Amino acid sequence: MRPIIKKLPQMIEGVGEVKGFLFVLHRENKKAYIYEVYVNDFFSHYEVFEKRTVSDCIDFKKRLYSETNKHEIYPKAKDFGLWAWTFKMPAAANSKFNKINNVVSVKLNGKNPAYVVA
Repeated sequence: MRPIIKKLPQMIEGVGEVKGFLFVLHRENKKAYIYEVYVNDFFSHYEVFEKRTVSDCIDFKKRLYSETNKHEIYPKAKDFGLWAWTFKMPAAANSKFNKINNVVSVKLNGKNPAYVVA
């Protein structure tokens, strides 16, 4: 059975440390997203990140997670520089987006995957 994956929304209103920010989907493909970030209604920057999913929680107390239902996640501050990046210029954001799309996961000797540019 294929997992059901809930996608990120087109617009996300910031809460907590990003209250007052608005994240608007700019571009998407199978492996990545670009969101435009607005602060107090003014364009600030682009956020480019790899698509990541986590399993939906069925029972918080028992820490039970769904094997079939997942949802995409938006990166947290700690993820930037690892699988998410910020850019001021659209050309730089699009370049990173395209690089993410051209990276493929390759298993080496059955071990952890390595990543190479196709």
